[in-house]
Amino acid sequence: MEEESKTPWEAYSDERRYVEKKRKAQKDAEPGKKIVRIDTAIEEWIEKVAGSRRFREADLLQHFHEIIGEPLNRHVSVEKIERGTLYLHVPEGPWRHQLFYMRKRLMENLNETAGREIVREIVFSTWSQSSFEDRQ
Repeated sequence: MEEESKTPWEAYSDERRYVEKKRKAQKDAEPGKKIVRIDTAIEEWIEKVAGSRRFREADLLQHFHEIIGEPLNRHVSVEKIERGTLYLHVPEGPWRHQLFYMRKRLMENLNETAGREIVREIVFSTWSQSSFEDRQ
């Protein structure tokens, strides 16, 4: 099928109608609000959400075990991150003690991966080995 070609006048008229329709829609919109294309609005929303602190916290928790590495994975379980405080569970007191001394390096690695300071403090708690295995 061949596409009908428009004369320059018809193309100009179509463009003019489009512009006038857009201006009318803008005029009819609420004062102070502008009409935006849906794809532009979605892109802006994604950028806003992806940059939010909660999104970065959730992403950090999801990749926590990849970030800290295999040796610690067997000894640490993540509870949550809230207002810059990361809550971790460890099965035994000696591990808690060791991780307490490693907390600054842990925070540096986590924040470096996140690209900004997300974790400002780490809180460790201890419970029995059986309950730790249930959480894994």
